[in-house]
Amino acid sequence: MDRSSMIVVRAFSRHATAPATVRRACGVASVVSPMPLLVNHLDLVLAQPLSLEVLRRLAMNFVVPYLVSSYSSARAALALEESS
Repeated sequence: MDRSSMIVVRAFSRHATAPATVRRACGVASVVSPMPLLVNHLDLVLAQPLSLEVLRRLAMNFVVPYLVSSYSSARAALALEESS
């Protein structure tokens, strides 16, 4: 990886882990994640007891929207940074 790519990766990481980005991504994931959980896994949630595999699936319903939101925020911040 060349030097300019490393600079972009560092800037992206800085934006993706910024407190405002983390808060925003958690908020988005908290709103979005129950939807696929209810559609795809309601039978697993209602079945008792919950196994580690089911808990892993449920956690992924939060992780995916979180990552998409933080990626989008970081890309937007980079675009603003580059246009200045």
